Amino acid sequence: MKLAIGIPVVYGVPGEAWSFIATAIARAAKVFPEFMIATTVDQFPYEKARNMIVDACLKADVTHLLFLDSDMFPPADIAKDLYEAMVESKSQVTTGFTYRRGGEYRSVWYSQHEGKAVEVYVNDSVPEPIEIRACGMACTLIDLEWANKNLEKPFFVFDRTPGNELGEDIN
Repeated sequence: MKLAIGIPVVYGVPGEAWSFIATAIARAAKVFPEFMIATTVDQFPYEKARNMIVDACLKADVTHLLFLDSDMFPPADIAKDLYEAMVESKSQVTTGFTYRRGGEYRSVWYSQHEGKAVEVYVNDSVPEPIEIRACGMACTLIDLEWANKNLEKPFFVFDRTPGNELGEDIN
């Protein structure tokens, strides 16, 4: 297994987030002997930055990619925890709990009901993994080998169609 942490950096990394991100990187490098960091700087739109990171990781034979947004405050062991949840649940994508920016700070987890995307409402402490159908990418681990075999490129597309409820998600 080769892990990469992918960080699309926009306007730098906020100082208050840096120590959390640096600690998560250091812990991941200890747990996963084959490890790299993949980043972009000021690449827009966001889906372009994410696809650039994916391409770099595929060229480097990365098997698992953990996206962390540069303004995240990830727990120190986020890479290990998400990987263990992925193995335990036999899923191809696992995500940490993150909030939408601004306003009500709602969840960025979605499920499907009657063919439509609906938000999954949970509190801050989710005691065990739950199944969702879509999520934001701010703190998400992807089995890149699976994605490369099963998904069409580009992996990330932001659909700007009016009324579309999902964007910048795995295609």
